[in-house]
Amino acid sequence: MEKNKTGKYLKYAIGEIVLVVIGILIALQINNWNENRKQQRQEQKLLVSLKTDLLESKNRLLKTMYMQKNVIRKSSELIKMYEGKIPRASNDSIKNFIIYGAQSWYRAEFLTGAYDAYISTGNAELLRNNQLRKMLAEYFSIVKLGFEDQDNSMSLLSNMQNISAPVNAHLELPSARKQVGLDTIKSPKENMAIDFIFKQDAYFGYLMNRIAVEHLRYTIQEEVLNKISQIVVLLNEEIEV
Repeated sequence: MEKNKTGKYLKYAIGEIVLVVIGILIALQINNWNENRKQQRQEQKLLVSLKTDLLESKNRLLKTMYMQKNVIRKSSELIKMYEGKIPRASNDSIKNFIIYGAQSWYRAEFLTGAYDAYISTGNAELLRNNQLRKMLAEYFSIVKLGFEDQDNSMSLLSNMQNISAPVNAHLELPSARKQVGLDTIKSPKENMAIDFIFKQDAYFGYLMNRIAVEHLRYTIQEEVLNKISQIVVLLNEEIEV
């Protein structure tokens, strides 16, 4: 009888242990499932935020590239006049080419908030797609480090502005004068100012170099634009509809 009782107790104890183990395993499984769901929700939120930032950056870049094309076109026209390949345009056109062409500079401000937040978590695995992680890292390294040619272009522009500084006040367009609260009457020294610019060989030397740099900047930005489009395609594939 004692043996039978012991056997029953053992069976009961083993049964209790098995039930406890099963309960623990189920609890662990539920916890893992909850954690996975939580991480998936976090990932989806990040994916949407990244896409929003990238699309806005794309829009800004497209606007900048459009303005850059105008800078290159107007600067080229100015050089042709300087070289005598085409007749000088009207004073207003020349001033427009100088102010909004030769002496204008544009740069897109990229949005990096979503990616910065992702990096700050220290959890690289939050984005499960390895290709996406790699492409994002490449893209944001370019954006954050900037483009070397930007500094070069700005330096050339600074040199040009130093040369034109003595006559810049006489080259402002009426619309620009109005914006800063000045009258819109043209300067009586306008002709003198334009003649002065066309006699500055160094000015046009810097401008020719700057056009070459702007062409290079434009090409690099086309590559960045292509990277954005490729990343957005991957994001769309990962985002749950």
